[in-house]
Amino acid sequence: MTIFGERLSQLLYDLNLSYREAAEILGTGSGTISSWVNKDSYPNTYGVIQIAEKFGVSTDWLLGLSDVKKVPDRDEVSDTMNKIYDIESPHLSTPAIVEKKYRFVELWGQLFGEDAELPKWM
Repeated sequence: MTIFGERLSQLLYDLNLSYREAAEILGTGSGTISSWVNKDSYPNTYGVIQIAEKFGVSTDWLLGLSDVKKVPDRDEVSDTMNKIYDIESPHLSTPAIVEKKYRFVELWGQLFGEDAELPKWM
């Protein structure tokens, strides 16, 4: 878990936050933040989740499991997938649109769960 300290340090730098400021946001002490950055100790699972949620990064990125730093929200995913699949394009034939929409729904379900509400434009 040594990469955690490096990622946390990078995150604080990117956000221009001191250890004290980060500690206030997370409800902990600046010494705790310092020990995490310096790899002397590590937060528990709840702490990792809190850091990710408060600072808008993925837990996988914090733990070094992914190089994807930010967790996209549903609107971003929806817009990107719409662009990729060109679902709203009027020049597509009906079978092509149906196939693209089917693929979109399949991917959407994989990302957000089978019962996830689809974007309004679908």
